[in-house]
Amino acid sequence: MIINLEEILENGLSLTLTENPEIFPVLVEMREAGELHAVNPVTIALKAIRVRDLVEIEGIIETAFGLSCSRCLADFLLSVKTDFTLTFTKKISGYSNERADEGQELTAEETDMILYKGDKIHLRDAIQEQIIFSIPFKPLCSEACKGLCMHCGSNLNETACQCRPPL
Repeated sequence: MIINLEEILENGLSLTLTENPEIFPVLVEMREAGELHAVNPVTIALKAIRVRDLVEIEGIIETAFGLSCSRCLADFLLSVKTDFTLTFTKKISGYSNERADEGQELTAEETDMILYKGDKIHLRDAIQEQIIFSIPFKPLCSEACKGLCMHCGSNLNETACQCRPPL
């Protein structure tokens, strides 16, 4: 997942990539830890525009994850479609007023830009970050999930248990 800057012409560069999820190390770690059961191929449609050493990439990421519901523990497939905008730069120029007095330069993180070197931009880590942001912290099979009975452990989405509420 590398963009050669020479390929970004005057009207930009449009690409559609389909990647094996195995190229994203964090997704592999999450699968091995049991946090994800499966990950479908990752499709990325993007457009890159270049102005000197500044490159803006906009696009859409589509994939699906096999997850476990945090309420009922049932496995389900979550389809993900997320937009992103990334800005890459060779150097961060500019100072904040406060930092200029102290002689401190802004960092890439503070400007929401990603630094790159040379004539190529490596997208894997930035795309991986966008994918990770799309995974819910507490995944739910549905918003109406009833969860498990706290007494007998029955999945309340599938059956009504006969447990009495505590007195």
